[in-house]
Amino acid sequence: MHDAWITLGTDTALMVLPHDEDGDGSEDFEAAFNRTYKSEFGFMLDTKNIIVDDIKVSSHHLVIQTCRY
Repeated sequence: MHDAWITLGTDTALMVLPHDEDGDGSEDFEAAFNRTYKSEFGFMLDTKNIIVDDIKVSSHHLVIQTCRY
């Protein structure tokens, strides 16, 4: 299992994590940015390009240890 956050921006950088309802449900970061930007500022800047500022990935794994007697 992993989580990936991408900091995207036009005039303001926002760290976004896609939800299942963003785009087609397959980690659509552009849709997540648009949702977050609209929620934060109440409008969209349709004439600006979105720029990737940085990427952060967090990996989670489960380790199962077995004991032998």
